[in-house]
Amino acid sequence: MQGDPNHKEMLKFAFLNGKPGQSFEIYYHSEEFKATKEIVDTVERKSGRMLDVGSGIGVTSVAFSLQGFHVDAVEPETGPLTGRKGMEDLIEEVSKSCSLQLAMHTGYLSEVNLPPGYDVAICRQVAHHFADPVRDLSQIRALLRPGGKAILIRDHVIYDDEDKERFLREHPMQSFYKGENAYKKEDYVRFAEEAGFEVERVISFTESPMNYWPSTAEQIAIVGENVAGRPYSFVLKNPELPITGEAEAP
Repeated sequence: MQGDPNHKEMLKFAFLNGKPGQSFEIYYHSEEFKATKEIVDTVERKSGRMLDVGSGIGVTSVAFSLQGFHVDAVEPETGPLTGRKGMEDLIEEVSKSCSLQLAMHTGYLSEVNLPPGYDVAICRQVAHHFADPVRDLSQIRALLRPGGKAILIRDHVIYDDEDKERFLREHPMQSFYKGENAYKKEDYVRFAEEAGFEVERVISFTESPMNYWPSTAEQIAIVGENVAGRPYSFVLKNPELPITGEAEAP
């Protein structure tokens, strides 16, 4: 697939072309990162820690480390295109000119020992791959501080079984590794609530470049949601601890 010129642009913007430095520069200056940062900036920084679940080659991890977060990047893959080797190459390149606070952890979240207290957890194009979404979201919530937020970014949404069949048929990667998946919007909300989250915001496909970049708002205005597996994003809040010890009103 990498040698096919028909897939060159798709791989470039999916950060799958084997050029982590280029991928980072594209992401860091993208409308998607700008929109994601706007949401992250609404979260009060108490610990200054961010969890990046399914970090891939680390473009989001490095981007938010440059914003002052100490980032723990968790990724089970180890190769150069989607995993640890790609992240190592990216960190080496960026570290030549910038100081990063970033730790890599190879494995699934359940296999990695991390202390709780994160302000933010980022899951970019990850939640639709969870083997057990409620379990995995529960693990993420357990690592957040009270009031911390998880941001699920660019998760595929389908309307019904027929729409899912269309999505799997049209997704360019599905024929290569058979690992794609999608859920209804209501399913993501249910998974999050069953995991103990408060669903603070559902961001539809056409609402934000978090979902439709590298397309433009003008292009999306023409097609609307008529896109197979249109990505949505979700902002989830770990509930605040109840306030105790206050005197009851008479």
